Amino acid sequence: MRTVDARMDGKRSGAEDGFVLQFARESEDGIVKEAQMWSWNASSSGLDVTAIQDGRREQTHWFADVKGLGVHLTRGGAVEGVAAIERLRLERLPGQLRLTKQFNLGDGVWQLQWRYILDDYVAED
Repeated sequence: MRTVDARMDGKRSGAEDGFVLQFARESEDGIVKEAQMWSWNASSSGLDVTAIQDGRREQTHWFADVKGLGVHLTRGGAVEGVAAIERLRLERLPGQLRLTKQFNLGDGVWQLQWRYILDDYVAED
């Protein structure tokens, strides 16, 4: 397990009925930044995510399932070039947001890919 600093900033985008998010996380090579647009697709009852990273645009569609205090977002994808089912769990707790990414290679076993625990920003006095 490795601990890194991470930050997520967001703004509601009423024009596109979604959120614009900016992620920044620490890595061995410095700070990695990514911008994403999350919008609800009413016709498919899922989440469309458009990400811009390293100047490239990537679009994905996630199926949503509410589970208690969180939501599971699931889609088909690849992990290190191998076909996989990806699951992103978002949990909103008092003063905290937890994001957990797991994958399943088809054997029924969910493996942890990464987890972020983000505390609400509190301005210092």
